[in-house]
Amino acid sequence: MSPAAPALARPVVTRIGPPSATEAGEARVGREAVTLVVQVEVWGAGDRREAIETALAAGILASFRRARGGTTARLRAALAAADAWLRERAPEPPRGAPELGAGASVLALTGDTAILAQVGPALAFGAGGDGPQQHPASSPWLRPGAGALTPAPLWTPLGQGGPPDVQWAQWSLGPGGAALLVPSGAAGALPLEVVAPILGAPSRSALAELAAILPPGMAAVHVARGPGRTSGGTAAPAATAAPVPAAVGAQTPLPAAGTAATAGAGGRRPRLPDVDREALAEAARRAGASLPEVDTEALAEAARRVAATLRALGARASRSGARALAGTLPARAAEGADSYRVERARLAAAAAVLLPLGVLALTVTMRSRAGPLVVAGTVASGDPASPDDPALRITRLADLAPVMALAGEAPDERRVVVGGAPYVLDTVLDRVDRLADGIATPVLARGRAVGDDVVAELVDLFWLPAPGGAGGSAVVLDAADRLWALDGERAALVARAEAPVWGAARAAAGYEGHLYALDRSAGQIWRYARGPAVSFPTAGTAWLAAEADFGRAIDLAIDGAIYVLLEGGRIRKFAGGREAPFDVAPPGSVTDARDLYTSPTAGRLLVADRGGGRIVALSPDGAFLGQLLRPAQSAAADAGVRAGRFGQIEALWWDETAGTLYVVDGNVLYRAAYR
Repeated sequence: MSPAAPALARPVVTRIGPPSATEAGEARVGREAVTLVVQVEVWGAGDRREAIETALAAGILASFRRARGGTTARLRAALAAADAWLRERAPEPPRGAPELGAGASVLALTGDTAILAQVGPALAFGAGGDGPQQHPASSPWLRPGAGALTPAPLWTPLGQGGPPDVQWAQWSLGPGGAALLVPSGAAGALPLEVVAPILGAPSRSALAELAAILPPGMAAVHVARGPGRTSGGTAAPAATAAPVPAAVGAQTPLPAAGTAATAGAGGRRPRLPDVDREALAEAARRAGASLPEVDTEALAEAARRVAATLRALGARASRSGARALAGTLPARAAEGADSYRVERARLAAAAAVLLPLGVLALTVTMRSRAGPLVVAGTVASGDPASPDDPALRITRLADLAPVMALAGEAPDERRVVVGGAPYVLDTVLDRVDRLADGIATPVLARGRAVGDDVVAELVDLFWLPAPGGAGGSAVVLDAADRLWALDGERAALVARAEAPVWGAARAAAGYEGHLYALDRSAGQIWRYARGPAVSFPTAGTAWLAAEADFGRAIDLAIDGAIYVLLEGGRIRKFAGGREAPFDVAPPGSVTDARDLYTSPTAGRLLVADRGGGRIVALSPDGAFLGQLLRPAQSAAADAGVRAGRFGQIEALWWDETAGTLYVVDGNVLYRAAYR
């Protein structure tokens, strides 16, 4: 048995000062438990400050739990909801009084990773593998007299001015790591050298010292991760900080992972998920344990017993059926003949009738499962060994060959774009790899620092053509609504005007140098004019004349008109900002489309049809042009392989200049000649 892997202790959260400004709890993002810690700073509320702080902090936590998507997408959604809530409830301030506003720091702990989202005046410290750090390193709110500043565009408070701009930070918060969230007004009293020993040793005296340093009425929250190492691979109990005076604050015990989701359910027992044996085995391996080994001999013996029982039951049923039929036959034996011979003769006569019927029934059943019948020595259309039915317009990708295996699991959601070399986005791994010379080089990943920015979860990969159509860039959209241009193995942030704010950008595409972004929450496609280099400095405009329901949109492609692919396979076409007819009739209709490709020069749409195991070619009006399949393999055991269908097609890209089609099928990238 392999040595037990160290288990992470659950974090201990200590709230210091007035409790209204801080909140802590747990939520689930997919299969991961996330610890969320919130610290808010409110001004302009008068005697309602504590009530607003309490509602704001609790609302951020509740909004995170309700939101969809990954951790960073939920953080952004929660802060946007907090901003909207403050705007709706902001009273008209008295003359000369400050306008209601707030700042917030929200810390999300997933495994040993700490993700920090900050808006407006906010201050936090983190201690991990790289030592203590301050977040943000600088901001107009951290300078003396910042309360009198006009909010900077990049640090707009909640409830004031334009939509909040979220600042991100990320670090490792493993065993011994810690974080401290404090109001920005405490910046002068809490330089890094004062905070460092508090982060490193959250003792009773250190926390009491912190409470004494904080200006009156200000609250802070301390998060500590204990060593968390025990023998046997079991998780250690949550570390317990030294008691702190009542005036300082109290530890907030966090519920067990997953209990947050059942809050308010009236004590109903949640339904347990189905057992994922692979995930269970992986968890067991990490914990140093193992699942019981399968006793193949015992299993084979059990199978033999079951088979014998089935054979006995089948024979008994056959005999019963034969006797029933024999009862309808005349008894031809002479009076007084041996009863055994009579019975045998009657059973033989019944078998003579039953056997041909049974063979016929079995043949029909097996052929109905295997495919069309072979009649008079000819192969009916649709059999993998036959010439393809012309009505199906099948094109076989005869030279389809693997480029290389991809990281991740076969069912992962992926996108592929080819610009000099193939780039593949795996949204489960949150990573983009560049494939060249048989090597996959990660060029962008969630949590990676690029300049002063940290990459959020990766949402989409698309091609942004240069003006005039000569060249272009592969571009990645992340959950923080930022764009990253890829150049070889380098990534750079694409400058984009802040307006309009994207509520839920799911996909983007380029056309004639312009950028088009599909915003599912706004039901709109925003259009941006290109500036110098790869930038979009001018505010985007609404391309659609009226909002559309894009709640299920997963991709878009442009050839002059814009095509939006919805979950399930429906395609909507928009021309001149208005919806245009686009009806697809069988055999072109799809039920599980995953990707869509077109371009101004393609003259067709290519749809990755997972449900049909094929690539469907459609005209710009939706007419069925044909379908692309792998070469048929008549000797294969699997019917889909015999027919040449793709097993798990997920993404495609057509390099029109080179006449090469790239296809992601499972966790393998293929290419084939196609014009």
